[in-house]
Amino acid sequence: MRNKSATSDPLAGNLLNQKTFNLVDLATKRLTLSFKGATAGDQIAFDTWFNAVDPGAQPTCSNTVNMVPVLKLEGVEQVKDAGSGTTTLCSIDNALYMKVMLDELDTYATVNDAFSLGIQAANLHALHAYAHHTSDAYLTKRSAQLLANVQANNSNVNADRDGIEGEFLNIAASKYSRYTADAYKRAGELFGESGTSGIGLGLTSAQVKVNYLFDLPYGIYRKGFLTDWPGGPVYSGSRLDTPNSSDKRAFKLGGYASSAYEAYIWQEIANLDAVSTTRGLQFANEQNIEILQINNSTDWNNQKCKLTNTCSNSALNTNPADTNYSASVVGNIENTVNNGFKISLPRRLIQYPDVTGWKGYMALLNFKWVVLHEG
Repeated sequence: MRNKSATSDPLAGNLLNQKTFNLVDLATKRLTLSFKGATAGDQIAFDTWFNAVDPGAQPTCSNTVNMVPVLKLEGVEQVKDAGSGTTTLCSIDNALYMKVMLDELDTYATVNDAFSLGIQAANLHALHAYAHHTSDAYLTKRSAQLLANVQANNSNVNADRDGIEGEFLNIAASKYSRYTADAYKRAGELFGESGTSGIGLGLTSAQVKVNYLFDLPYGIYRKGFLTDWPGGPVYSGSRLDTPNSSDKRAFKLGGYASSAYEAYIWQEIANLDAVSTTRGLQFANEQNIEILQINNSTDWNNQKCKLTNTCSNSALNTNPADTNYSASVVGNIENTVNNGFKISLPRRLIQYPDVTGWKGYMALLNFKWVVLHEG
C-alpha cells in the first residue's frame, strides 16, 4: 500500500504498509484493508466524522485527519512487514499493489499481479485472491458467519465494522470471483476450449455506514459500492482439439460476463442497482445513445467531434446540455487510440440509472473494460 506516486510509476510512491500472506490463509479467511487515525487525536476525529455520516447521503470528509492503512485477517490487525507515513481521510488515489508468487517457479515466480490506483482512505476494502476456493459450502459458511455477526451486534451493527461490512464485502468478492470463473468455463465449453482460469486478484469496497444488515437478501444503505478486479482472472483456457492462439472468442465472451457481474453482484446481494462497462454500454443502447466504434485513427478523426458537439455538420451535434466529454477525457481517449487500442464508447456521457444518478462513461478497449466517472 503506497501514497500516490508523483511519477508514472505507481511503485514510486511512499510505502505505507507491506505484508506477505500465505495464499492458503486467504482462501479460508477474510482479508480487509481499512484506515485508522494515525494518532489518538486523529482517531477521535475520524470516529466523530464516521458517527455523523448519513447512511443515505454522500459522505464528506476532512483533510485534517491523518490516516494509516490497516490490514486485518479475519478481523485481527496484522503487523506490517514494512512501511511508514500517513495519508489523509479525503485521499482517493492511494495505490495498492497485489502479487501472487510461487517461489518454486524461479524466474516465473510471479503468477499474477495487479495495481488498484484509486484506493480511498474513507473506504473499507475486502481484498481477494481467487484460489478456486469459493464453493457453495464456502459461501454458505461465510454467509452464516455474517448473520451471526449481525445478530451479535444487533443494537449497533457498526460496533464490528470489519465483521459485518467487511464480511459483506468479502462475500461479494467471493461470489464475483466464483461467477466469473464459471462464466469463463462455460464460454470455453461453447468454443471447444477448457475454459480454465487461474488465480485472480481484486477487491470490493464501499464508503458506507451500515444502518441495518438483515436476513437474506442482505440490505444496507450505502454510497460508493465498487468491484475492482485489475488482476484477472488469468485465463489459461486452450483448445481441446487444435490449439489456435488467434481465436479469442471464449476469452472475449468471458470478459463480457465478468464485466456484467461487476454490476450484477450488487443487485444480487444488496438489492441495489450498479453500473459496469457492459451494463453501461447496454444502458446507452437502451437509451438510443449512439455507440461509437473506433478501430483506428481514421475512425477517431471522423467521430471525435460527436463527443463534444463540435461537428461541422450541425445535424450531428445532438448531445443534450452537460453531457459532452471534457477536453481532458477526449485527450486521454485520443492517446489510447494512438497506442493502438480499439474502443467502443457512447457518444456522450450517460446518467445511470436516471438524471439524478451517476454521470460518466465507459469504454471497451480491445479486451479491457473501463468505467470512468466524469462528473
